Amino acid sequence: MAEKPKEQEPEVNEGWEEVGDHWDEIHEFKKAQDQITGVLVNVAAEVGPNESNVYIILVDNVRFGIWGSAILDRRMASVNVGDQCKVVYLGTEESPTTGREFKDFKVYRKATPKPTGDDIPF
Repeated sequence: MAEKPKEQEPEVNEGWEEVGDHWDEIHEFKKAQDQITGVLVNVAAEVGPNESNVYIILVDNVRFGIWGSAILDRRMASVNVGDQCKVVYLGTEESPTTGREFKDFKVYRKATPKPTGDDIPF
């Protein structure tokens, strides 16, 4: 059977940037007030054995993945791909109803400006 020819990848210096569910490294929050600020470039859904979300945030040309959780997923729901965002880890809390410990976060966003009729080049 003939081997399928490999697609030639565009040169990075030509301005091409690969999109998708990949990230360079996982960002870990170690202590309260740890934070990450960047642009949300993608959300990878159903990753790993727990089928979690991974939020991919671009910071200084490095793609950081952040594992989602029930709390973080709810807070990130208002952040759109292309928005600037800041995720601040608040530490662990105990649920008053279940007694289970969870990681708490604050999430901030700065929306990407929508183009107006004057911004469209044609």
